[in-house]
Amino acid sequence: MSDLVSVIVPAFNVEKYIEKCVLSIKNQTYKDIEIILVDDGSKDRTGEICDSLSLKYPRIIVAHKQNGGLAGARNTGLKMASGRYVCFVDSDDFVEPFYVERLYASIKKNDSDIAFCGYDRVDESYRRIEDAAFSEGEKTMSREDLLRKISSGWTFGIVVWNKMYDRNILEGFSFSTVGKYEDLASIYKIYDRAQKASFVKDICYHYLVRSGSIMKTGTDLENLNNINVIIDRAKYFHDRGMEQNAVISLADACSCLHSQWFECDRTRELREEIKSLYKSYRKDGVPVKFLWSVRIFTHSIALFSIIKKVWNR
Repeated sequence: MSDLVSVIVPAFNVEKYIEKCVLSIKNQTYKDIEIILVDDGSKDRTGEICDSLSLKYPRIIVAHKQNGGLAGARNTGLKMASGRYVCFVDSDDFVEPFYVERLYASIKKNDSDIAFCGYDRVDESYRRIEDAAFSEGEKTMSREDLLRKISSGWTFGIVVWNKMYDRNILEGFSFSTVGKYEDLASIYKIYDRAQKASFVKDICYHYLVRSGSIMKTGTDLENLNNINVIIDRAKYFHDRGMEQNAVISLADACSCLHSQWFECDRTRELREEIKSLYKSYRKDGVPVKFLWSVRIFTHSIALFSIIKKVWNR
């Protein structure tokens, strides 16, 4: 007997993309699913299209709410979900027909709390730009290893959407509402609730890169909010006694701030905050590369630029 899987799709002003997204979920080879569409106060025809799809396909449930951002829409969907397992799909993306089936099989086979799949990025003509598959193939990973990898800015692991979650680890969980960095601000907290993750090597998810998406907009100062989120991650680990992860997160904050660096009061304040936190954290067992990354960055931006080029060779 199969388990019900809830697929949650937050949607805002995506009239051009929402039907392709929803039909890719409806056409899954795994049939025991419910599709929860959360219209987040769209100003275009998104809500109307969602309602029309729900009339055609009984497995689709629609909620309409005032605009509150991606995290709020996901939280609404979580409250509505009845499934034993949960997936999230962004409303301008689409998935392979075997997306749910492969993730579900991985969770069941490995007794894992989270299953990951590979994904690619496509442009608005749906031409593939790049792939992101798990380089180590199909394997499992412990909670400790997940947290260590996410501490160092693990690109493959920072998103919410290429995964299936056991509903038990999401009980009482709410996504953080921090502007456009909801995934980065939330995913490590979900990992902290899991005991084991498993990986599917196949590319099952297609991420659409479009000019008007949330991640493509914002001022330079607004885009610095991702540094605040990474610093908050360091504080989270420190507060829970995971000092190595805290220091490694500070090194990640240094690398990200360096890549966005421009001289202003805010960048200097962030650098000083990193320096202050680093002084207060224990460094036992932290790999030397991360220690020196923070020390050099907080001492000299120019020297850090030179050292980073050497490390990246």
